[in-house]
Amino acid sequence: MSRYRHTQFGWAIVTSLLLPVAILGTVALTSHSLAPLLGLIPLVVILPLFAAMTVDVSDDAVSLRFGMGIIHKRWRLAEIASIAPVTNSWSCGWGIRLIPGGWLYNVSGTQGVELVLRNGRKVRIGTDDQAGLIAALREAQATVLPETAPEPSGMLGYTMAGPIIVVVIVSIGMALVLTLASGPIEVVTSPAAVSIHGSGYTARIPTSDIISVHLDDQLPSIRWRTNGLGFRGRLRGQFKLSDGRAAQLFVTRAHPPFITVETRTTPVILNFDDPDRTRALYEQLAATF
Repeated sequence: MSRYRHTQFGWAIVTSLLLPVAILGTVALTSHSLAPLLGLIPLVVILPLFAAMTVDVSDDAVSLRFGMGIIHKRWRLAEIASIAPVTNSWSCGWGIRLIPGGWLYNVSGTQGVELVLRNGRKVRIGTDDQAGLIAALREAQATVLPETAPEPSGMLGYTMAGPIIVVVIVSIGMALVLTLASGPIEVVTSPAAVSIHGSGYTARIPTSDIISVHLDDQLPSIRWRTNGLGFRGRLRGQFKLSDGRAAQLFVTRAHPPFITVETRTTPVILNFDDPDRTRALYEQLAATF
């Protein structure tokens, strides 16, 4: 039977996730690339898992569950040696955090209740109803008879399902990223434009913007990646060259030569895994431009 139940919305966690969601969404829309959307996968997982936390006090235990309840914890009241209000430092953060002597479970704010177990471990439960939770715990603990109290056994109701699900989904997201990065590129030419697709990135070059096309045996030196993928020598997306210019790359380092399409704005560098296909495309472009 539940004596106390309180749900706290995770304003801190949800708000902290809105910025990266907005950034990744904006990058995906402005770059016409699907790759940044893959970065949203972990965020989409975290939101329903940690958007709220419900604390429940029954006749013999205190329990908590995050979000949908996949991640949950439970402790017997008979295991609790002391109960005290605490104020957590902002540096402790939110979610499930390791603290000196134990663990912190919190979705927002700095207020909490610290439980010291009979085995010496500490449990801090974040809450925006500090007084209510303490009163419910002490009232329920007063009804637990010493002679019926079980031997301390630490945490009960622990489940690895939540963390496992997070790891699996994030791993799937990473696998998708690597699969995209390993994929071949496609080039479509027309009198109006040259279109390049690869690894979720696209580049459409109007023929009126093309200044020149040249073939090189070596790839220009690259300073850093600005919005792209790099895996096993395959580069897709936007990069900064050592000369300071921004460039779009659709290349595989190990298979020269490389076609550079100089435009009025950003150069586009590409090649196929098959050097003969690269040379054939270059001859086609060179004859046209």
